[in-house]
Amino acid sequence: MKRILFFGAMVAAAILPTACINNRTCGTSSHLQMTFTRESVSTKTSAGSLSIAYDAASDHESQLSIAIDEFLSESLGGTYEGDITMCDSLVAFYQRQKSDSMTVFYNEYLADSGIDAESRCFDEVSYDKIAEGERYVTFLYTETSYMGGAHGSTIYKGATFRKSDGRRIGWDVVAPDQYSENIQKVIDRGLREYWGLTPSDNLREYLFDDSKYTIKLPACAPLFGPEGITFIYNEYEIAAYASGRPSFTVPYSALEPEMMVTARRLTE
Repeated sequence: MKRILFFGAMVAAAILPTACINNRTCGTSSHLQMTFTRESVSTKTSAGSLSIAYDAASDHESQLSIAIDEFLSESLGGTYEGDITMCDSLVAFYQRQKSDSMTVFYNEYLADSGIDAESRCFDEVSYDKIAEGERYVTFLYTETSYMGGAHGSTIYKGATFRKSDGRRIGWDVVAPDQYSENIQKVIDRGLREYWGLTPSDNLREYLFDDSKYTIKLPACAPLFGPEGITFIYNEYEIAAYASGRPSFTVPYSALEPEMMVTARRLTE
């Protein structure tokens, strides 16, 4: 089973400011003096392997760092009831939970299937700070797993946080009317670019029936970066697995007519 983990890195490379690519301790602002360090945990059992790597804030008490840790917890399952400011305890909780679930699944469905050792279960999580502006910081959660079957799965969840109070910025303030002509044109252009289609190609042939007339916004929240806002569609969200996980970055200027003031202020 080939493990494909490069897409998250590609997104990060595309929207992460050059000065921060190799330095996880970039400050989020001169006022907050907030830094991040790279942490990771891993487990190997007879059922498979599990790893969680994440960018942890050095300041665990600010509204922003609490919001960042809450999003990580929710992305991992949302069942942690401990102190949200104790990120290492939070991650250890989900490490145990995921490892136990993997073992139960393997013993129930795969142990007697004759699956070879190389194809045993794995679950690899990465939570990365991928972009930062004067007023925002953006995180991407990537989880790649294989639990038997024809192929594995990779899911993406993202969040752009307002630095002043940790608020997550969603599509509701970036593109409140997803049915507007402008938003539909923006998505159409982005998907054509991703799939290498010309204006004369029939984009609808690539999409599921429920997206052939109005293409919905991604489940992954808008990801703010220096070049604009990145859209990421997960597998099976609008198209077949073989069509990949479409992603593209739209300049702020193309979205500003749709944005509420809440979103526009982050780009100033």
